[in-house]
Amino acid sequence: MNKRVQILDCTLRDGGYANNWTFGQNCIFETIDVLDNSKIDFIECGFLTNNIKDSNHTLFNDVSKLAPYLSKNFDIKKAVFMLKVSDYDISLLPEVKNKYCSIIRVIFKKYQIKDAIKSAQELINKGYKIFLNPTFITLYTEDEIKTLLNEVNKLRPFGFSLVDSIGSLDKVSLNKLVNLADNRLDESISLCLHTHNSLQLSMANAQEFLNSNINRNIILDSSLYGMGRGAGNLQTEVIADYLNTNYSKKYDVQALYRLLDKYYYDFYESCKWGFSLKYYLCAKLGLHTDYGYYLVKKCNINHSRASKILSLIPREKREIFDKKLIQELVEKYSNEDFILTK
Repeated sequence: MNKRVQILDCTLRDGGYANNWTFGQNCIFETIDVLDNSKIDFIECGFLTNNIKDSNHTLFNDVSKLAPYLSKNFDIKKAVFMLKVSDYDISLLPEVKNKYCSIIRVIFKKYQIKDAIKSAQELINKGYKIFLNPTFITLYTEDEIKTLLNEVNKLRPFGFSLVDSIGSLDKVSLNKLVNLADNRLDESISLCLHTHNSLQLSMANAQEFLNSNINRNIILDSSLYGMGRGAGNLQTEVIADYLNTNYSKKYDVQALYRLLDKYYYDFYESCKWGFSLKYYLCAKLGLHTDYGYYLVKKCNINHSRASKILSLIPREKREIFDKKLIQELVEKYSNEDFILTK
């Protein structure tokens, strides 16, 4: 078995989609502290963004703003931030010789590849380790992925992530992506898997990823109690326990359980992420989850009718939510005859 496996907890960043990044100062501090002491390998502490809020949020405009949330014994090699291309001025970042963070993940859509490569190079020049995180990887063609991987190899980043933004990966499609990436990526680059649980396959996909016959460092993204937008993510406490049992890891899952008891069950009760048929339908069709949310929650359209309307969204409109398009489809096809005849 490949024992070079690590966990990257992204609760304070990706989980923020569920609660608008409003965790509260005490929760932020204790989450980072418990994850650190539980031996979780990497902790994504939030977004770097120009659109910051107050100190109760995990949106930061400077890595130094993380200081109040770190214990004096915190290992900064674990600290990770994410930034979206065109959403943060990289010139604001200090050189990597700071006390707060050394790893940045760059997230980008397909049309932003050139800007992402440029941003990544700027960060490398400042001394940061970087991940390149292309969203909606399942909507790339094989040739597009090969072209992207060629550019990634030129940069030699710390990691490259397979980001299943829709949550549509199954065993066959996952193995195809993993083999494609592993065969083309420089062996020094870690391969990371970021899944969403729309098809309820995050844990199955994690196990398949772990069992893949690749000889490089692999990283699994997860969040506490699966906290995240829509159907949520792979659960940190579940994958940590699995790795303890099957890969001789020593994560302190009891400490994670206590943290869930103190904060995250309450978040779940108020935010309610998890399985939803509307997100399942989007995953099956390879669509941005906001399409399903808009039809069911905003337009009060039942799932049977919604599934028919969703099936009409063209491939070129799947990655980015197009409100005008979905409104037009609702107006045109939200009648009983449409359901009966399609």
